[in-house]
Amino acid sequence: MKKPAKAQPRRKKRVPRMRFKLDGEWWTVKIQRPPDKELCEGLCHFKRREISIHPQALKTNMLGILGHEIAHCVFPIVDETHIRDFERVLSVVAKWASQHTGGQITIGRHKAA
Repeated sequence: MKKPAKAQPRRKKRVPRMRFKLDGEWWTVKIQRPPDKELCEGLCHFKRREISIHPQALKTNMLGILGHEIAHCVFPIVDETHIRDFERVLSVVAKWASQHTGGQITIGRHKAA
């Protein structure tokens, strides 16, 4: 009689991350489920200088979520209502602009570091 195969331990997936500098401080952006108790697409943790973006959000609203969370780190005293307005306007204008460039959204040559 054969012994059942042992289950292989699950390897932790490496979390994709990048860093950028803002006002002399290094920030980290991670593609992972935000570490909070409520379900959200992104989270800006100002004290840790860390942004978490849910992987599913990148598939459905990449530009809006990135714009929203980066706006939190650039404008920390701006309330959530205005940040959401910024996200909405950024997404609408980017969608409109992409219709005039064959569906492409171009990326500038600015260096984050």
